[in-house]
Amino acid sequence: MDYGLALLPTITEAGGKPMRPWMTVEGVYVAAPSKQKDLAYDFVKFITDVKSATIMAVEGRQTPANKKVYDDPKVAKDPVLAAFRAQVDVAIPMPNVPEMTMVWSPATTAMNTIIRGTSPQAAFDKAQAQVVKDVAGLRKKP
Repeated sequence: MDYGLALLPTITEAGGKPMRPWMTVEGVYVAAPSKQKDLAYDFVKFITDVKSATIMAVEGRQTPANKKVYDDPKVAKDPVLAAFRAQVDVAIPMPNVPEMTMVWSPATTAMNTIIRGTSPQAAFDKAQAQVVKDVAGLRKKP
């Protein structure tokens, strides 16, 4: 399939500023009760170093968090990886709060109904109402 990627556009209504998507990363950690902390730490260092992250980018087509990987010519010339890397410059970290788990199902439903002909405004208004309701339920004290 022939395709291309481009940066998200600027928005006139936002003063000509670019769209700012949420950005996430994959993470690794060593659990406090680990009985093999040194080995676990060595593994974490291994999978996050430049060599391993470059393999992840070139072979796995994943966008690595290690900025040095983008200096590798194989990674730098890849138009897909380059497009995602360029978008990072305006992205914002996704909020790390419990409420985020309540966003995905209504958002997915909205996108599916839009594909079937519902207006985007109506679909996302309904999704937002559902998220607001669910978050309010989460915040209720037992």
